[in-house]
Amino acid sequence: MAILPRSGLFSSFPIALAAVAFLLCSTSVLADPVSEVRESIRKMNEAARKGDIDGFLSHFADNAVVTAGRKGFRVEGKQRLKAHYSGLWQQYPSRGAQGRQGMYRVYLDGKVVIRNVYSEQTWKDANGQMSPAMIRASQTWVNIDGRWLIVDQHASKITGIQ
Repeated sequence: MAILPRSGLFSSFPIALAAVAFLLCSTSVLADPVSEVRESIRKMNEAARKGDIDGFLSHFADNAVVTAGRKGFRVEGKQRLKAHYSGLWQQYPSRGAQGRQGMYRVYLDGKVVIRNVYSEQTWKDANGQMSPAMIRASQTWVNIDGRWLIVDQHASKITGIQ
């Protein structure tokens, strides 16, 4: 009996199967909550730069709470967040921020990420008036149904800094 060499569709099947098994097994091992949250932040900032309020808010849970440094009190829920950020973006059509000393901590088996950051913000209103501020902020990100969402955000203005 002659043994024929494998060819055609099934010749590379064992290699493909091994590759799929590796990817499936390694995905959970290689998943990095901090990298995933950073990617969400990148997308959120990109949406903000474009003025895409819905894209920006897609990174917040429906019942998220934001305590805003410029407003001074908390805003609860996506509808109120939309009104808050829409008004802020209208008032300050040009906005910029530079994060400093960012820190991330992971809890609950990689399901919760806390982010702390300082931010130098420069906002310019429609009349060209600059409004710089130094802000300290914290965000609580929770993985809900496979998506990283902000459930709580707090920002406060740091006074007395030149």
